[in-house]
Amino acid sequence: MQLRAEHDATICTPFACVELTVPTGFFKGELKDHADVKRDLMSRGIKFPVGSEVRYWPGSKKLVIRNDSEEIEKVKALLAEPRRLSYKIGTR
Repeated sequence: MQLRAEHDATICTPFACVELTVPTGFFKGELKDHADVKRDLMSRGIKFPVGSEVRYWPGSKKLVIRNDSEEIEKVKALLAEPRRLSYKIGTR
């Protein structure tokens, strides 16, 4: 559990925050903003309760996720899955 200070109060949140490296080809298609990343992860079964969030920086391939430990572990498992790479072989 994390503690966060806001003005005159300390708020306990059940979330952890982690930074993960995203393998090349993990996200399919064009990601226009952080909401696209969240939608992609939700389509893969990741839940985002109120107060959780995700941020992705394509240039550094860094994903920062603030969520409960169960959902973070699911994201880690997704990132660890082997990717199927497709190669286009040209003929002459």
